[in-house]
Amino acid sequence: MGWRRRPATAETIILERVIAELVADVAPARHVELLFERAKRLRKAGKVVEAFGSLKPLLRSHADLDAAIADDQRFLLAVLALEAAGEGILRTTRSDDPVFEQFAKLAAKGFPVARQLAREQDVSDEAIYALGFRLLESADGANEELGAELLQGIIEERPRSKLAKAAKNKLKLTGHADD
Repeated sequence: MGWRRRPATAETIILERVIAELVADVAPARHVELLFERAKRLRKAGKVVEAFGSLKPLLRSHADLDAAIADDQRFLLAVLALEAAGEGILRTTRSDDPVFEQFAKLAAKGFPVARQLAREQDVSDEAIYALGFRLLESADGANEELGAELLQGIIEERPRSKLAKAAKNKLKLTGHADD
């Protein structure tokens, strides 16, 4: 007879949350590590939305947890959010969204966001375009530069595509084109 996992009860869920919060307070780096291990397993299993959901508490966490997130982990968090939102990011995300904040933090530290995003096989060109578009429309100069860099990457990678044409147009309209 094999072992079967039973559905979690309300008490079990509450206990898990209390333990997770305790670990987060006592050992923030270990807490972050455990969350990312779980997210990677979920992503590998094709459960992108669940993977992002498991990391979502880190988007609005306290400073100790935020400081414990390494750049490659922060990038994974932002990519999972982008994968989960897909092209919908163009319609649903505000410029003060915490996902934008993750990309902005990385870009400010000199992390090669645009180059790394271009290498992500699970992130569509459409999602990168949507992210670049939204960043360009934010009122933050650093975000605008990252947005322009993302759109420029699409133009360089696929110069004859419809997305490249739209990216060129958006860059021109926002004054970021290299005419």
